[in-house]
Amino acid sequence: MLNWTDLSVLIMLVMGPFSGFCAAHQHKAGITSLVLFTIVGLIVGIGLGQVSRKLAYSVLRSKTLPGGLQFFIYMFVPMAFLFAVLLVPALLAMMIYG
Repeated sequence: MLNWTDLSVLIMLVMGPFSGFCAAHQHKAGITSLVLFTIVGLIVGIGLGQVSRKLAYSVLRSKTLPGGLQFFIYMFVPMAFLFAVLLVPALLAMMIYG
């Protein structure tokens, strides 16, 4: 069964390379840079996806947090990491190509 956390990890695997490619393309980078930023986006997507998954499940398994707060954090953590996966390659391209 696919829940919100696992779905967001799958979305990050697609969104990371797409974000890296689009950020490099926006700055009119060459083919080598397009491939490099796509790979960087994939690495960022995989890394942040795994961190997001572990953090969301650890919050869900917590015995000290109230139920409503657990649910809110469980839903918010993947959203925040999805946003980060979009921003990191774009900001990296902006820093390099300025």
